[in-house]
Amino acid sequence: MITTIKEWIRRIKDYPLLSNSLSEALETNKRLMVENIDTNNLLSECISKNSTLDKEDEMEKYWNNKRAKQFIPYKARNSIDMDVRVFCGKNELTPNYSGNYDKIVKISMDWVKFHIEYSLLDEGVKGEFWKFPFETVNDKRGDCEDQAILLHSILITNGIPYYRLRLNAGWVKVREGKGGHCWLTYLAEDNEWYVIDTTFWFNESKDLKLKWKEAEKYLEVWFSWNRDYIFGDLPKIEAGE
Repeated sequence: MITTIKEWIRRIKDYPLLSNSLSEALETNKRLMVENIDTNNLLSECISKNSTLDKEDEMEKYWNNKRAKQFIPYKARNSIDMDVRVFCGKNELTPNYSGNYDKIVKISMDWVKFHIEYSLLDEGVKGEFWKFPFETVNDKRGDCEDQAILLHSILITNGIPYYRLRLNAGWVKVREGKGGHCWLTYLAEDNEWYVIDTTFWFNESKDLKLKWKEAEKYLEVWFSWNRDYIFGDLPKIEAGE
């Protein structure tokens, strides 16, 4: 009997220590579980990002290798042959936007349309005179290639992958038959190519409403280009893609 009472007394004295140890063990287990969840979430996020990057890499290779690459110089300024890719750089003077690719394209298209006046050649200029984006922003006016180049620059600066954009020069339908024009096409998030044109048929192409394969007023592409490559000698259905 006395032994039993002593054992009870010992257990009562040890209970707080046992209780504290148990609480500490539970807290440690809880912390480890949270850390494990965070680690798993981070791992999943990394896997997702890598998967997205792999997909973007595959698409970049596909679209850049689908068409024949050519070097096609163009008398873009002062009758001087130029590599048209020099007009494809970033420009920090342009507005900054956030959101998904399609949203940025829609907002940027509206900005160019309502901030840049359409005008033909400046007084005293003879022949072609393509402007760099900063010149169009400063002048607040420009013709078709000036606005297309500016829109391209805004999109590149705001993170749209370069391979999703194509500047195009070619024939479009006009009242007199056909006329030379420059416009932009964009590979949207649904993996369809769309016309984004701020000078001809803006209302038809705004908000990504005009798919390239359905753009009947765009008759022929002489050549198209992105930041890295120039493409030519392709039928219309492929040239703007």
